[in-house]
Formats: sequence, structure tokens, C-alpha cells
Amino acid sequence: MGDGEPPTDKKFHFMIKATVKNSAEIYEPINLTGNEQQIMNAIKRNPRISKIKISKEYNISVATVKRGIDTLKKRGLLQRVGSNKGGYWKIIIKSRASLQK
Repeated sequence: MGDGEPPTDKKFHFMIKATVKNSAEIYEPINLTGNEQQIMNAIKRNPRISKIKISKEYNISVATVKRGIDTLKKRGLLQRVGSNKGGYWKIIIKSRASLQK
């Protein structure tokens, strides 16, 4: 596996920034499925993106996008701020301790 190539187990790492007790910033990898990675990348580029637009951008069903978002929300990695029409997605930063559930 070379630089920039995804792992062969079809799991991807999404790098998130965490702050530890000494206030140093580090990046913690977390495992995401391919669809979850695509959803997070789309939201990172445009926090106001709709589920339908994510679906069209990655050629996956809206139901798959909804399931992926539900999973990311349950894992505490994603939050919807505001209304469905006027709100935006917020990617939640987690520390290593909170990720080890």
C-alpha cells in the first residue's frame, strides 16, 4: 500500500484533531466505511450540503447516505445544527479517550 492508497480492508481513516491535557494538538485516526468517509469528506467541503447532493455526488442512494449519517451521529462524530433546510452539519472533534468505546 503506497501513499494515498486506501487500506485494503475497505476501511478508511478520517483524521480528526484532538486536544490532550497538555494542550498539544494531535490527530487521531478513526475507522470509517467507504460511504462514511465520503459523507464526512462532502460535509468537510460544504457543511450545508444536503443528503440528496451527497447521494448524487457519490452515486449512492439517499437511504445509504441517511444510514451513514445516522451511524456517524450515533458515534458522536457528526451533529446537525439548526433546521433541515437552513442548518448545517458539524463534524465533532473527539479525544482518544472518548473514541475508545
